[in-house]
This record gives sequence, C-alpha cells and structure tokens, in this order.
Amino acid sequence: MPRRAPQYWPLLAALFAWACAFEYIVRSRDWFLHYPWVDNFMHFGWGMVIGLAIIVFWRNNARFVLTAVFIWQVLWEISEVIGDRILQQPPHMQDNLWPDGAKDTAIDLLGALVVLWITRASRPRT
Repeated sequence: MPRRAPQYWPLLAALFAWACAFEYIVRSRDWFLHYPWVDNFMHFGWGMVIGLAIIVFWRNNARFVLTAVFIWQVLWEISEVIGDRILQQPPHMQDNLWPDGAKDTAIDLLGALVVLWITRASRPRT
C-alpha cells in the first residue's frame, strides 16, 4: 500500500497559501459577478490542494486520491446548493448540481490529476 509522501509538504503549503489568497481576492472584489469563469481557476486550484493534502497526509495512491477528491467535491457541491438557498445568495452566486456542480467536480479532478502527475515519481510502480 503506498504510504503518504510528506516530501511534498512545501509544495502543499505554497499551493494552499495561493488558493487562500486567490479565494480572498475573488470574493472580496465580487469577481464572480464580473468574471464568472474565475470559478474554474478556483476549483482547479482547490482540486490541486485537496489532492496534494491527501498525498502528503494520508496516502499516495492515484485511485484513492481521485476517489477522495470526487467524494469531497460532491459533498462540497451539495453543501453549496443548500447554503445558497439558506443564505439567499444573489443570482450570480447561485449554484445548481447540474451543470454547475458537475463542471466544478470535473475541474477539481483535473487539478488532482495535475498533482498526481507532479508526484508520480514518488509512487511505487505496480
């Protein structure tokens, strides 16, 4: 069973810092209204962060990482839809599971795939 890969901790810290800063900038300037496509970059970045966190802290296994990111993202999208309704978000912030949630999930998985490609040398050959 592939173990975790803590040697990627500095990369994870850098990606996490970038994702948090970008999240703050986008939300504080309401870029979702002016540049709705920015959501794609955010999901890609967070897919990288979540995938790499799984690799660093839990298990460096491609199937496991993709499954965990998928489950995380589906739960995230469900919580967004519920939260949007409870918080009565403005129309440009409203999410739907289809097609928004499906697209966001696919983009998160692309981010995780990039991280898996970057860390491929640390996984044992099967």
